[in-house]
Parts: sequence; C-alpha cells; structure tokens
Amino acid sequence: MIGDDANNMFFNYIHLTPGYALKNPALVLSDGLIFAYLKNTGSIGLAGYGTTGTNSYAELYSRRDVYK
Repeated sequence: MIGDDANNMFFNYIHLTPGYALKNPALVLSDGLIFAYLKNTGSIGLAGYGTTGTNSYAELYSRRDVYK
C-alpha cells in the first residue's frame, strides 16, 4: 500500500460457498464487509457490471497488445 491515496479501494475476491457448484463470488473489503456480489454477465471486464470509467485490458489482451 505504499503510495496509496483516498481514491483506491483494496478488496479480496473470494467464493462465499466454495464447496457448492454455485460459488457465489464476492468482493470483500479488508474489514470483512462484503462490497459487491458478482454475477456472470456474459461480458468480459467490468463493463458488464454497469461501471463507467474503469480500466479493462480485455480488448488489448485479446489482440495480444499486452505481454507480447
């Protein structure tokens, strides 16, 4: 967290029910608060969740413009 500022959020991506077929993925903050439940939107990246102005490298990665 060196150089962190108030515009960053840190969370863990975890499965709430890992022993079941439906894993129920969620974003959990470091204090244990569930920030968001995730769902399969059929879309790559964060746009499927209704976000705007977020970074997504899915298109660059699919064109092999990243990590050549």
